[in-house]
Amino acid sequence: MLPVSEATRRRIKVSLSKRVIFAGQGYNTKNFFHRDSVAVFPELKLSFNRIKKSGNSSICLYFAKLCGYGDFDTPEDLKDRLLRPGLMSLPQLVELRSYHSLVVVRDPFERALSAFLDKVGGGVVPRFAGYAGYGQANPDGFVHFLRQVAENREDLNRHFWPQTRLMYKPVKSFSLVARLENLPEELPPFIRKISGIQVDGESFKSPHPVERRQKNKITAAKEKLNMFYGPAAVDLVRRIYRDDFAQLGYSNDLTG
Repeated sequence: MLPVSEATRRRIKVSLSKRVIFAGQGYNTKNFFHRDSVAVFPELKLSFNRIKKSGNSSICLYFAKLCGYGDFDTPEDLKDRLLRPGLMSLPQLVELRSYHSLVVVRDPFERALSAFLDKVGGGVVPRFAGYAGYGQANPDGFVHFLRQVAENREDLNRHFWPQTRLMYKPVKSFSLVARLENLPEELPPFIRKISGIQVDGESFKSPHPVERRQKNKITAAKEKLNMFYGPAAVDLVRRIYRDDFAQLGYSNDLTG
């Protein structure tokens, strides 16, 4: 018998997941099997849908600590340790059906500005140099960036996708859809429910210390909203992230 290639194994795994294991559950298998989309914590019986620029690295670091994975110097180091669906066997994927699921979301106004400041406006990440507003961390640069995002929605880095487009299943299907700004209140009872572990909500009030050590990683976008948002930027974010406002329950009024 000829050996089965890794690519063939993956295709079989994706096909069985879509047609059998998670059939009828509305899974987006492209997101589910994307390397950076889902982190699985068997110790917590938890599947965590990672949403870029919504605190996902910090949350993974906190969960890794709860699971006893040890310490990591950078969020990238942790990524190599995380279990994800593409690395799981078919029996493990079947077991995943009984796991709790979590996604953490963020106010679209804050998230859009944070993504711009982190990846584009600072002008320090060369692979984003092709975006309008690169190295122009001011309101004009932000508007130029948003206009490009609005005009090229299908050809964007995932940091700039709507949050709902990054989810591997429908919003209402998650065990918990937590808001980044409410983590200290929402995560401790959820963790206690799924694992029996008591955690202090205070730790979720700020990014993980490993994240805070990363230069330019913390953008403090919430404190800069009034500085960067004029009528044009507000209108563009409303249009680009229309589905996020509708499905995640955030107000599309910047002052709301």
